[in-house]
Amino acid sequence: MEFQKLSRKEKNGILDKIQEEYNLQEDKIKELLEGQFFYSGKNKIRYFSGNIDLVNIPSFQKKLKVQNIGIYFLNLESKKSRFSFNFSTLFGKYARKNFVVLSEKQEKSWFLGIDIHLFEEQKNILENGFIIVKSLDNLVIGMGNYFGEDLINFLPKDKRVRSSE
Repeated sequence: MEFQKLSRKEKNGILDKIQEEYNLQEDKIKELLEGQFFYSGKNKIRYFSGNIDLVNIPSFQKKLKVQNIGIYFLNLESKKSRFSFNFSTLFGKYARKNFVVLSEKQEKSWFLGIDIHLFEEQKNILENGFIIVKSLDNLVIGMGNYFGEDLINFLPKDKRVRSSE
């Protein structure tokens, strides 16, 4: 696989979009600025916080099978950005916009993989699109897709529980 690093302009565009959608704390945006972004497939972006010299990757690939760099970070599949589950748990707690805190009952349903019907007070603070989902303890528990009534569950199947008992 050939690794393609995003240009500074592309990276800044993505960070501006994230800031517009989720209003992350400024120090966390600066932390993201220090890392490197790579394309991984058509609309997927990976994030790497270390330093890597892309010139040396082909020689590494002769000795080692390098398939990816960093963690899967973001999907640019639509007008709104969707953080990956792992990245949302790292940076979602710093969002000051487009997040919802679930009630205890909603949270149990969430971990079963069920879409959530939101209360009016929850809906009033959201914009349509991808939403960071938090527990009552303010822990990020995933990403959902909101369009007016229900929050569509995007919790990966391997993170779900099998029963409510």
